[in-house]
Amino acid sequence: MFLPCPFCGEDPHYSVYQSESLWSHNIVDWHEIQCYGCDISMHQCEDLDELEQRWNHRSNQQNAADGQPSDDEESSASRPAADFGR
Repeated sequence: MFLPCPFCGEDPHYSVYQSESLWSHNIVDWHEIQCYGCDISMHQCEDLDELEQRWNHRSNQQNAADGQPSDDEESSASRPAADFGR
């Protein structure tokens, strides 16, 4: 199951097509997920599960159990801001 688009929130569209593999030159299934709202897409050769994981990944996901920021978000929030020579 694919989450809504991370940029505009629209439901993505999934398709599969066959084409030549760039590595083996065999004909393989290519999986594609695309948002028609903001025209972004991802392609993955043969591995639908990997495409789903990549599309559904959000850098600021919250822990489902407690609603707290994930470790990635928490660690970036606790870092000091850059001084930029002031």
